[in-house]
Amino acid sequence: MKLKLITLFYSVLFAVAPVFSQSPDWENQHVTEIDKLPPHASFISFDEEVDERHPENSELYLSLNGQWDFLRVKTPGDIPEGFYLPGFDDKDWHQIPVPANWQLHGYGYPIYVNWPYEFADPRAPFTDMKEPDPPKVPRDYNPVGLYRKKFDLPNDWEDEKVILHFGAVSSAFYVWVNGQKAGYS
Repeated sequence: MKLKLITLFYSVLFAVAPVFSQSPDWENQHVTEIDKLPPHASFISFDEEVDERHPENSELYLSLNGQWDFLRVKTPGDIPEGFYLPGFDDKDWHQIPVPANWQLHGYGYPIYVNWPYEFADPRAPFTDMKEPDPPKVPRDYNPVGLYRKKFDLPNDWEDEKVILHFGAVSSAFYVWVNGQKAGYS
């Protein structure tokens, strides 16, 4: 079974995308997930008895770790229209390892938990720092990371329930699969 493309709209800073027509979900404290499974302990199914410490030993597990196409933009207004569609031209995007922290790969600046706020430009003088105004988020400096990955699912998974698991994301994100919005967390 071919799964052509997974696209992530991921923002360290709860960005606003032009693909949304109403108030963004991340500015609504009542929306914490869309089409997401309830929280539970992580588990991997195995067809036979193997060393469970290594999920790659399961025929029911596919790691998406590795190189992904990546684009970081400074503001949500810079997000290319239709970036989540399978036919979108991403040839000028960079490659980034996943899992990873984009700041540790030369995209932006590492964010430390004690100072400044995540949405403050660390190059700006302290007096230019933005104060939080929940649930609103800044529109002028709010980096967004866009990720794309093409992969194929095994043919024998065609009638199976497939769970896309993200071990960690530091902020809000949307997921599209083959151009269709699949969820938000």
